[in-house]
Amino acid sequence: NLDDYRRATYKDMVILLRSSNKLSPIFIEEFKRVGIPLLSEGGGGYFDTLEVKTVISALEIIDNPIQDIPLIAVLRSPIGGFATEELADIRISNKNVSFYHAMVGLLDYEKKDYEDENLSDTWEEIYNNTGLKIKIKTFLDKINNWRLESKYTPINQLIWEIITDTGYYGYVGALPGGEQRQANLKILFKRAKDFERTSYRGLYNFINFINNIKTSSEDMGSAKIIGENEDVVRIMSIHKSKGLEFPIVFLCGLGKRFNEGDLKGKILFHHELGFGPTYIDLDNRVSYNTSQREFISKKIQGENKSEEMRLLYVALTRAKEKLILVGSGKALDKKIEKWSGAGIDENGSIKSTYVKNQKNYMDWIGASLINHKAGEPLRHYNENILKEDFKEDHSRFKVGIYSREIFEEIEDAALEEVPVKEKINKLLDNADENISKDYYKVIKKRLEFTYKYEEATKLPTVITVTELKELHNNLQETNRENNLYIEGDGLDEDNYKTITYGDEVEGPRKFRPLMQTPLFLQEKKGLTPSEVGTAYHNIMQRLDLSGDLSKDDLTRQINTMVEKELITFEAAKSVKVDKILKFLQSNIGKKVIEAFKENSLKRELPFRVEISASTIYPNVSKETYLEEKMLLRGVIDCYFEEGEEGIILDYKTDYVKADNIEEIKERYKVQLDYYSKAIKDAFKKEKVRKYLYLFSLDKEVEVE
Repeated sequence: NLDDYRRATYKDMVILLRSSNKLSPIFIEEFKRVGIPLLSEGGGGYFDTLEVKTVISALEIIDNPIQDIPLIAVLRSPIGGFATEELADIRISNKNVSFYHAMVGLLDYEKKDYEDENLSDTWEEIYNNTGLKIKIKTFLDKINNWRLESKYTPINQLIWEIITDTGYYGYVGALPGGEQRQANLKILFKRAKDFERTSYRGLYNFINFINNIKTSSEDMGSAKIIGENEDVVRIMSIHKSKGLEFPIVFLCGLGKRFNEGDLKGKILFHHELGFGPTYIDLDNRVSYNTSQREFISKKIQGENKSEEMRLLYVALTRAKEKLILVGSGKALDKKIEKWSGAGIDENGSIKSTYVKNQKNYMDWIGASLINHKAGEPLRHYNENILKEDFKEDHSRFKVGIYSREIFEEIEDAALEEVPVKEKINKLLDNADENISKDYYKVIKKRLEFTYKYEEATKLPTVITVTELKELHNNLQETNRENNLYIEGDGLDEDNYKTITYGDEVEGPRKFRPLMQTPLFLQEKKGLTPSEVGTAYHNIMQRLDLSGDLSKDDLTRQINTMVEKELITFEAAKSVKVDKILKFLQSNIGKKVIEAFKENSLKRELPFRVEISASTIYPNVSKETYLEEKMLLRGVIDCYFEEGEEGIILDYKTDYVKADNIEEIKERYKVQLDYYSKAIKDAFKKEKVRKYLYLFSLDKEVEVE
């Protein structure tokens, strides 16, 4: 039943290899090229990646520039930026010296003897290439600077300077698999940083350290940028797949020969049979296998084949839904002929003599498939093979044969691939000739499709009360004479500026000069208005209202907050204790103190409330977005209850003139209305009264 299935994802697939060390890097590079996420389980290949090899080559020539291979590798890379033709010119100029000396020689031409026999006939022509000389000088200056820095700069810092100053880090990030490549460079940086903590410091020692890792078969795997549970294809060895199952399994590398390295030594060892040496006839200068060695060799071969069969069984049983076997080899017609001659014993199995003599998995599997009903493509490939009697087997296989020519054609087609958009446009232009009108309409409809809820994609899912207030009050007038104010540096009128604008302005708005003196040139005049407001809020939140609340008591409490690092000294200094004292002596202040003593005062009360998007953004289509909701969040400065009523109090440190109170109330009305809605929903209050306390006027204001 197809309804029980779903589309396969990357994480449903795994690639199994007999040994992942050599084949794994090939898969990784190809998957990077086509953009398929791949997670490699272990394996090496780190030092074979382009980006790591290039940076290590750069380190090698910084240590010793008279090394042609790493020097040319760096010159050809974006670090050097030399074209192939330019490198050829440098080499042609003088073939009898190192590449580095050939570069230096082009710059020192004036000192050379025109008759120098080492110089090529084209020396003068190459020398006159000013652009090439400039590139050589720039590169050599860069190398010389790095060589100088390497004497006192940690290796990790030198690596970071190389890849950032040259733009190489950004370059590899723009390549296919860029995130992986950048992660590899970060790993090299980290390895260098760890190396600097050892006693073997210095560039020369670090290069030796890297070379030792490369030659000791301990190559690291590439940096992992993908998590274990992400939607990625996995590649691992058969050994590591034991006990695991996957919906889709690709078993690859079946044509690779079994490893017989343990049979090539002059002396063979076996845990039961001892050792079998090779006999060396010194007089005749020849060597022979002893009978003991032959016996041990056969024994080891048999045990190795048994182990390979066990591993093949493990690999074949990892798939839950689909198993794809992939192998390659030469002279397929001869292979098929060999498979057909494997022979079947009385039990219907392939003869053991054939099995023991094969060198790879494909020869085992091929001999089985050619005797299977599904093996017709193999039998058809070689006309000399006729099979009619097949062993009864209910397994289902689909056999495909793909020649090298097919893959070359696919590669050529990919290179000539026309962009999809260009293809579609061409089809539309020739619709009457190539496709039906109905098909034309379908494509045209899809290309012209407009998402109905496009506006919703531009709406925030969460909005704060402060953002909401700014949205509603962006064009709020501050006085009837079309005067605007900008915030100053405190609660004093002298710190505020008033400007008048003419009739051409569409509407009143906050004015801020476009060109301001840079901060580092400005004299520090204290905290900004926003920072002063934060200071007042922090103190009002933490005040202990159970004391005598005298000026001395308030001063002592504020000093204690500074000592406990709850507020900074500058913040405490910006707060005027007299202002707080007047608040506490006001009508609303006395109610706050009473609520505190009754343990019912809530300060800095966070809230969240769901609101309709159309109420905030009136320009959106109300019919389309009738059900579109947003989450509004904020913090209420102070809340308490008086009888059945809820009381909201919001502190404001803005400078306000006495005749501007109505404008202030209007400016903060939207904010307080949402506070009220949140309180009504949370505390089930029928009525909520809203107050502003204006510290600049020492006055409470009720907002209806």
